[in-house]
Amino acid sequence: MQELHVIGVTCMFIASKYEEIVPFSLQKVYEKIAHEKIPIKTIKKTEAEILAALDFNLTIPTVATLSNLMVKYLET
Repeated sequence: MQELHVIGVTCMFIASKYEEIVPFSLQKVYEKIAHEKIPIKTIKKTEAEILAALDFNLTIPTVATLSNLMVKYLET
């Protein structure tokens, strides 16, 4: 269960970097999300492992991506 908690916390950290204008700081993740139970070193290591497993490819083109490109193209 501990490993699942580490993965969940780390995924929230990665998502905040990807989605938020001001992402969570690692210190804030450690204090508020992990409740100081997961060492910062472990969060950083898990982040690297997750991103490596995804080959650092976090998105794929979607219909929304295509429609945004079409709108921009048609506006010019």
